[in-house]
Amino acid sequence: MAIKFADGTTQSSAAGGKILQVKTFQKTDSATYTPDSQLVFKDTGMTLSITPSATTSKILVSFTIFGDFSGNASDHYLRIKRAISGGSTSYITAADQGNRTGTLFIGAMGNDESSGDRPTISTMSDYLDEPSTTSAVTYTVQHTSHGAASFYLNRSSDTDNQDAREDGISWLVLKEVGA
Repeated sequence: MAIKFADGTTQSSAAGGKILQVKTFQKTDSATYTPDSQLVFKDTGMTLSITPSATTSKILVSFTIFGDFSGNASDHYLRIKRAISGGSTSYITAADQGNRTGTLFIGAMGNDESSGDRPTISTMSDYLDEPSTTSAVTYTVQHTSHGAASFYLNRSSDTDNQDAREDGISWLVLKEVGA
């Protein structure tokens, strides 16, 4: 059977693209992450490792982050750190450009804070990585912000007992895709 893509190309389902393994991590407790200094990324508790079976394998990194931000939500940045066992550490993010910070995404873009009440967000992302290794690869969601503003994972910034103060869960899934 052939899969037809919008650009007219095709791929035989026998030629690859099979899911070879799946690793999952779910975080149900809440945590607060505050960078030690402005625009220095810090690991969150969202981390997971996978060992590819071939150097030609790709890793589909999928995650959902639930949470809230202190201060201006658009001043918060998230990216993925990729650490290869016995090798290099790199980042899944855009490159810094001058004074502009490279990021995978910005927290709660377009969030209106004029009322002083911010909703929590749920952000999802998929990225197809090509680590080119058979060593263990660890993926970690990282956070930073302007100033020392905090990211509240799996909860709202306010914890008073109101129905508008949501709690949630976050997860990270790694899928090895055969070549």
